[in-house]
Amino acid sequence: RYAAAADLADLGATVAGPQRGFALWAPTAASVSLCLYPDARGAADAHIALTRDPATGVWRGGDAQATHGRVYA
Repeated sequence: RYAAAADLADLGATVAGPQRGFALWAPTAASVSLCLYPDARGAADAHIALTRDPATGVWRGGDAQATHGRVYA
């Protein structure tokens, strides 16, 4: 059903200039959010909802807040 995902090479975190992009294969998830932290010890200060591609089951998103040095999960 998700054969189109087999050829994807950009899963995980990607860098495009100052912005970061994120892609996660989770075809059965109802929703996916990326949590951003100012550092490894603090609480998350931003949540970015990712968008699902129904053809691949991959969730994608990015945000200008996801800058160099931020911690994400």
